[in-house]
Amino acid sequence: MNQQDVQTSYENYDSYTANLANEEIEAVSTHVKKVIRRRMHTSMKSQFDSVDFMQMAWASLLNRGCVSGPFQNIEHLKNYVTSVARNKVGEVYRQKFQYQKRNVGYETQLVNMDVDELEVDLTETPSAITVMRDFWLNLEKLCNSRELRIITRKVEGYSNQEIAVELGVHARTVRKILSRIAATLGV
Repeated sequence: MNQQDVQTSYENYDSYTANLANEEIEAVSTHVKKVIRRRMHTSMKSQFDSVDFMQMAWASLLNRGCVSGPFQNIEHLKNYVTSVARNKVGEVYRQKFQYQKRNVGYETQLVNMDVDELEVDLTETPSAITVMRDFWLNLEKLCNSRELRIITRKVEGYSNQEIAVELGVHARTVRKILSRIAATLGV
């Protein structure tokens, strides 16, 4: 064998091993995508693709290197990447959808809140009277005279429409003012 034949055989061997490695990586990736699709909750599918999680798993493997040393075979690699991807899916699900801190579906808009439906306990115990007196003093500090008139009329049993006619404003304005005050006070 001459030098050129040896060089050609090395190039053929390198291209063969590169093709074999690509085929094995593709096989692992296909398996991991299937596992991710089964693992993903339906609410996640509109925001994430299985390729996103597969890329996170490969990136995690490449960034950290192999923690347990070199893999014994392709099956061991497949199991490792699959478990990393499964953990990534679970982690994102917990962050985005389970914890109430980030759960957008848990929040309610104050604009749609009907102040007429708020329930107020009017039990007249001494502590309730003291709490209501403190509450009213707090309202006087936070609200202007117009808002205080709206609150007073509401407590007296007037509807939003009746309050609006009396003040010369739209009923929607009364509702928005009451909603804003309720939001400010955390009611």
